[in-house]
Amino acid sequence: MRKRNLHSNITTVESRYAQYQEQKKQAKRVRNWKALKRISLIAVVFGVLFTAMIHMGFARTTTVDEKLAEKRQYEAELENLRQERYNLEQEIKNLNDDEYILKLARSEYFFSRPGETIFIVPNSSAD
Repeated sequence: MRKRNLHSNITTVESRYAQYQEQKKQAKRVRNWKALKRISLIAVVFGVLFTAMIHMGFARTTTVDEKLAEKRQYEAELENLRQERYNLEQEIKNLNDDEYILKLARSEYFFSRPGETIFIVPNSSAD
């Protein structure tokens, strides 16, 4: 009932106890192999999820940067529009003032008061 090992001078005893122990070792190897496959699968899944999360984070950061640049552009445009509105409101106030209208008419359209004479002086050039 002894079996001789070809690679060494050790012989193994074939008994029910030895077979049982060999079956236990084989079952443990199979369990360990299955556990290793499960752990490897879980590690791959977590690796893929982690990579996807990092990619989404970078994509979101890029989107946020673009949105912030767009926000700054719109804020500058809003400030320009506010300044333009203020200038137009001042223009409205001025146009409701008779003194301003008279001054504007005299300077832009050469209106004169009764008895006034307007002289147009040419610009002096360096000829």
